[in-house]
Amino acid sequence: MIVSDILRCVVNEIDEKVDYSLLENSISQDFGMNIRNLQRVQIGYSNKVFKGILGQEVVYVRIQKDKSLYPVEEAVYKALENQGIPVPKILAMDLNPKNLGSATMIMESAKGTPLGEAKLSVSQRNLVYEDAGKVLKRMHQIKLPSFGKLSLKDNQLVGQFQSFNDYMKAGATDESNFKYAGDNQLITAEEYKRVLEIWEKISNLSVQQAVLSHNDFHGVHVFTDGNKVTGVIDFTDARGEDPRWDLAMAMFFQNPQEREAFKKGYGDLTNDPVLKDYLIFVAVCKLGWRYKHGHLNSADNSLKVFRDELQISS
Repeated sequence: MIVSDILRCVVNEIDEKVDYSLLENSISQDFGMNIRNLQRVQIGYSNKVFKGILGQEVVYVRIQKDKSLYPVEEAVYKALENQGIPVPKILAMDLNPKNLGSATMIMESAKGTPLGEAKLSVSQRNLVYEDAGKVLKRMHQIKLPSFGKLSLKDNQLVGQFQSFNDYMKAGATDESNFKYAGDNQLITAEEYKRVLEIWEKISNLSVQQAVLSHNDFHGVHVFTDGNKVTGVIDFTDARGEDPRWDLAMAMFFQNPQEREAFKKGYGDLTNDPVLKDYLIFVAVCKLGWRYKHGHLNSADNSLKVFRDELQISS
């Protein structure tokens, strides 16, 4: 069989049927790993993720058409490990595997239980959210030379934009999620006017230093053993960012009690008044994105957070 045809046989992208025996054999030939009991976790046009068993451990096989992404992700994971942040280990990576044909990364499973699924007492929840604040603060101690989507230059992580203002303004297109929320009357005209005022303010902030940010730090991507954070996953949206934006992205998903514990762990920056503006803007962007993509079940929460924060900041 021609190598370029292997992956199309492994995963039929039309009806998403998977030939697991062929996938297992291809992985074995390309990586020398005997991964069994594979099951589909995610199938998309460019990205496919499978969960399986290697020895006695759960591992994930990720297959990606874009060969530029995994080296960046590998560099992110190395930076996080050096900072003492618990992340799964990358077991193998090949950008041109002979049989699979597309860039492939094999990773350990994160230790513990996703925070959003963990059955925790009130005291345990406070401990874990406080530790989550400490973990994110350690991540933000990783300084980057520029802002935005990450790439590698001379083996160093860099963002697309030299200035924070250029980075922010590049995101203000007609398709922006906050404009979608306003243009489609998901919020009132008066609320949209306030959003535009906030946008003008935050897009002109003076932010001199970019840091490594997760951009989706919440209960699906944070793992725990019931006392502390034991794993952080999914750095697909990692950016060079203002740390306050990343804090707002995390706090959007937290209830008031969780926020207080999280803020205690992170420290003084969580009391910066700019966070209120960021939280309002994060919430309206979430609202626009969720309606745009048909995720209406969760959109009510984003509207509630938006209006709660708007009222607090008024």
